[in-house]
Amino acid sequence: MHIDFDDGFRPLVSISSSLSSSLSANLRKEGFAVEKRSSDPYKDFRGSMVEMIVEKQIFGATELEHLLRSYLALNDLRHHPIIVQVFSEIWEALFGN
Repeated sequence: MHIDFDDGFRPLVSISSSLSSSLSANLRKEGFAVEKRSSDPYKDFRGSMVEMIVEKQIFGATELEHLLRSYLALNDLRHHPIIVQVFSEIWEALFGN
């Protein structure tokens, strides 16, 4: 399964607006990110990732890695540790050790 933004792949949460100008303009034009303030980014990222995985039936390693890259590209560096933590927990739940 190939996931492409043109196929309707849309990460649901972006908690930061500091994207590169060209990426930011493209994402806004296409409506990819939903920017929000969060008192619990861990909970929001986890809920968003799980929802995306279930909705798009993303269960292969390649597709999950694409999902991770998308979240990292859409969000500020300060959120990357939380995103990686959430992704790692989901990966572990799906694939075990």
